[in-house]
Amino acid sequence: MTGKVIRRIIKFFFQKMPLESALSGLAYLLENFHPTILTILSANFFQAAYDHLAGKGGAAALWGYAAAMTGYYIVYTVLYSLSSICINAGVYEKSMRLLKDDLVETSSGLPLIQYEDEGMLSCRKRAEECVENDRIPGIFMLTIVLSTSVAGILSLLIALGTYHPLLSVVAVASVAQFFLSDWMLEKEGYRVEASLTQKKRMRDYIWNLFTDFGSVREMRVMGFDGHLAERWKRERDAVNEEEWRLDRKKCRFHLLCDCVKTFGYLTGVLFAVLLLRRGTLSVGVFGACLVAFASVQTAVGNFFSSVGKIPGFAGLATDYFAFVSAGREPGGCGADSRWVPPGSADSESAASRPSAASPALAEVPASAVVPASAADLAPAAETRTGKSAGRQKGWGKEREKKRQAFQGRIETIALKNVSFRYPRSQSLAVKSASLTIHRGEVVSLVGVNGSGKTTLVKLLLGIYSPEQGEVCYNGRNLEELDKESLYRHVALLSQDFALYPLSLEENIALADIGRAEERERIQEALERVHMEVLSQEAEKQAHTEGQTREAEEQAHMERLSWEAEERVHKEGQFRKAEKRVHAKKLSRERSGFGEIMGKEFGGPEFSGGQKQRLALARVLFADRELIILDEPTSALDPLQENEILEEFLRLAQGRTTVIISHRVGLCRHVDRIAVMRDGSIAEWGSHEELMAAEGEYAKLYHAQSKWYTD
Repeated sequence: MTGKVIRRIIKFFFQKMPLESALSGLAYLLENFHPTILTILSANFFQAAYDHLAGKGGAAALWGYAAAMTGYYIVYTVLYSLSSICINAGVYEKSMRLLKDDLVETSSGLPLIQYEDEGMLSCRKRAEECVENDRIPGIFMLTIVLSTSVAGILSLLIALGTYHPLLSVVAVASVAQFFLSDWMLEKEGYRVEASLTQKKRMRDYIWNLFTDFGSVREMRVMGFDGHLAERWKRERDAVNEEEWRLDRKKCRFHLLCDCVKTFGYLTGVLFAVLLLRRGTLSVGVFGACLVAFASVQTAVGNFFSSVGKIPGFAGLATDYFAFVSAGREPGGCGADSRWVPPGSADSESAASRPSAASPALAEVPASAVVPASAADLAPAAETRTGKSAGRQKGWGKEREKKRQAFQGRIETIALKNVSFRYPRSQSLAVKSASLTIHRGEVVSLVGVNGSGKTTLVKLLLGIYSPEQGEVCYNGRNLEELDKESLYRHVALLSQDFALYPLSLEENIALADIGRAEERERIQEALERVHMEVLSQEAEKQAHTEGQTREAEEQAHMERLSWEAEERVHKEGQFRKAEKRVHAKKLSRERSGFGEIMGKEFGGPEFSGGQKQRLALARVLFADRELIILDEPTSALDPLQENEILEEFLRLAQGRTTVIISHRVGLCRHVDRIAVMRDGSIAEWGSHEELMAAEGEYAKLYHAQSKWYTD
């Protein structure tokens, strides 16, 4: 697995940044030959200095070697500086930008069901840590260092061995412990990081609550901010304690390794002194020997340390590539698997153990967050049964095929015996649901909280894929259709809708952004949801300001002579035109047009009801033939709700509409009603039919009507 990750990283760098990668290799090649060159120059310089002091040689040789060393240092320093710029800007910064782009692209394109899975969220957290900690460029540079240092180390060992073979042996033996130390510590570090992922997610989540205005407001009013602060401190301290424990262990190991290295250096020095006294070494060679011995220790120690770091770095890189692959391959980061950190106690048996989340879920290798390829999942997919098994087994091949674009109008939507369960859940969220919706029908989904209404809509739109059964549009399975082409026919107002830090017109026109400049159409959508009061007030104020300015100018003109009146009149016409432009501009600004929304950017802030009406205006502006509304008026007062729903139902005539609502009073005006209970469609029919049946719907209707009739 480690070798595969390293090969993938090397391929990535030489494909995306070939020049920087090649220059980095040349720079480290020079770096590794630097000690050997320095040793040879030092030996000759020391010998020339000794001969000159002993009267055996002239000063020319001494100055020559001094000039050579100085020139070499200048060239080395310049090349080292250039290589540092190339590595930092070309390798690290450029690669981090590309890796972040892939991370964002994967996050935005990941099947939404993956975000319901804790394993995937942990996988994403680990991938983010990999990017933040420079692990992938770090592995590439480690590979460059290791591959280029071999020749340099061998040349240095040969140079030192020419003085005496035992010097090379002692130098290598004194730093061999760095390999074992870093290898064990990096593997343990990866296991610790993997075990802390969930705690870090909780720590970061609580921290984000303290930076969100809505959360902070509720905390202070309800008085539980202190409790959450203590919870955050516990999570922070738990993470810090584990990391500090590992850091203390690393310090102890490194201190022990440095002691052994120092002892080895002293041993080498004493041995060199012994050789000097015996006359085996000259004075110049003795000085060069000390330099070479220290250089060998440093070079070999760095080599062993780099090799030892590979397991921990590769583990994080594996998590990153697993997450990136989740958007292209079946399974994902835990949707069909239980993620087990490599090397953990559970990893040996996890590969042969099915996930406890669901009997229908496939098995995956314990060391992988996601399968390495679609073929890896094929054996596991055979454990599935029925249509779901066949569909999952051929999932990878189906993705390779180009799905057919949806064309024409939506005539029918049919759910056929659809069942679905969330990842790691034992129970079904939707059970054997079947219904058919015809073009132009208005259908309402009602039921208590948790009955499966929103999940059913997500299945209907293909946001989630059913575990059993199928969803068909015009008789064609949704899994065989290009969903992007289908979504061009759909407008959705979800329960957790979002307004973005964009201008008002952009927020309204997001579904059809090419028409964002059509202000009249945007204003019409706002008027339909009773938001036109904003612009009307701005127009009135702008008009008042304009009238005041006209009165002032009229008084001024009366004071002027008649000769200048004609000229001023012409200027006045121009000013009136300017005022009209100003009034329109003022109207747009004070109604939110052209201004970034949200207090964070100094723009207007809207109430919860206003935000919901703006989201509903977005749906009306999109003008699609299939409209899905999930609790569209939950934040509105009853009068506004009734007016807006009546207007909306009038506008929705001829469009297929699905409305999720807890308020069954709306159901009197729809064509069909589906009553959800425990994930199943308990009842299906019109208001009159269901009231006559005196079943679940009638109970809900009578229970809610008491609040208005008693």
